[in-house]
Amino acid sequence: MKLTFPIQLFSSIKSKKKTIFFYFLLTIILLSALWLRSTTFWLPHWVGDQSQYISLADKLDKQGIKGFNLQGVNVGFIDFDPKKIIRIVYPVISDDPNDKGQMLRTLEQAGITYYDQPFYHKPYGFPGVLMFSHEIFAPNKEMYTVVHCIFGTYVKTIRPEMFLKCQFWVVIVPLFFSIGLVFLSYLLGNIIFSREAGIYAAFLMAINPIDIMTSQKIWADDMLAFFVCLAVILFFKAIRSDKKIFFLLSGLACGVSVLAKQTGGYLVFGIYLLLLLNGVKRVKSFGSFMGLIFDSRFLLFLVGLFLMCGHWFYTIYKIYGNPLYIPGSVAEGFANDMTGWFKALRSRPPGYILFTVGLTYLCPLLSLYFLSLKEFFMKIKCFIKEKEVSGILFLWIILLTFFLFLIKNNEYRRILPVFPIMAVLSGYILEKTRKGWMIGKVKIFSDHRVRTVLILLICSICMIWSTSIGIDAAITRVSLLKKPF
Repeated sequence: MKLTFPIQLFSSIKSKKKTIFFYFLLTIILLSALWLRSTTFWLPHWVGDQSQYISLADKLDKQGIKGFNLQGVNVGFIDFDPKKIIRIVYPVISDDPNDKGQMLRTLEQAGITYYDQPFYHKPYGFPGVLMFSHEIFAPNKEMYTVVHCIFGTYVKTIRPEMFLKCQFWVVIVPLFFSIGLVFLSYLLGNIIFSREAGIYAAFLMAINPIDIMTSQKIWADDMLAFFVCLAVILFFKAIRSDKKIFFLLSGLACGVSVLAKQTGGYLVFGIYLLLLLNGVKRVKSFGSFMGLIFDSRFLLFLVGLFLMCGHWFYTIYKIYGNPLYIPGSVAEGFANDMTGWFKALRSRPPGYILFTVGLTYLCPLLSLYFLSLKEFFMKIKCFIKEKEVSGILFLWIILLTFFLFLIKNNEYRRILPVFPIMAVLSGYILEKTRKGWMIGKVKIFSDHRVRTVLILLICSICMIWSTSIGIDAAITRVSLLKKPF
């Protein structure tokens, strides 16, 4: 006892110091991620989808669900200097039911007509959060103001405090979800693999150029990715602990992601496939087969999902007769568009090239997740026989489900919901590398200090490369990241 007590005490102190060190690292990563995205406070945000989301939030506030559309949206301006360099813009909602509004008229002039509808075809989750943020942070509760500046980054050199007061309420929303996504990436890596893998995952999400860009636009992508990641964490905790409440909570989180964007619903298919594969070995009768098809865990997940987003699908079905309604004139948008947007999209490579070659160019370390494929295939062989779900298998099934649905998509940001999974798998590979890897029976770089220094050097180079791409995309305000294609 006399010998073991000091040893246990020393181990406990060492463990606490290590924990404090990891929390310190995580704090530095989160603060760095915030700094990399802080340009959003000074950038103008009244363009494209951003102006639409802001207008929808305003209409949701003033007219409720019934007025959730872009009809009657005009634009107001406030100039703060004679040359009109500093300009504040805000939506002005018309009281005239016959007034189509300046926003729709401008879109029609560009050959885009499918936004002129009685009820907006995309969910109200993100505009609802913008409305909630406006109630908390906006000094002027009546005007949904943002910066609209001719000279872009020039806005931050004149009266910067004005812009914080003007648009803090709106830019804080995607920024909050982006920083939250970095934190959730750490949690996911920590829960499935280790704290080290979680730290690497958080680092990779912090320097991800796609997220650096999307977090500085009034888009729903970061909110979507945040709640998909949260649903994945809760579901993995559910299958590991077998506590029913976590299946329900996971479904609720997935429902919120669907309210941000319908693509959050892809997670449902990945989770159902995982449960089917895990239970197929236990099917020995018709009763057990039906038990597999109507798995109680999945049904709980669905209850949470529809509690959260069922009203949206019911409303869409009630108005358009199809819960998955997409305007028929979207095809017209492709044909008549005069902005060049749809033409640019068509010229892009398909998703399977963007999400492999393209991502490797944008963030080389993020593509290390491919190296976990070998373990994925090895786990498949014994998965059906195992009761416990492997972390690698779980992540890859979710990842492949999203890839399958988005294989033809040609925008990087569409795959943002599974970037945390890529980051976690890449972090797992980095940590395995730091601990030493073998070629045959030979360990490469047997000294762990050499391996650690090499990894830090590679991470530093990748950070400089990837963040420069992301910051440039944010400052130049591009909506489509065209690197390397």
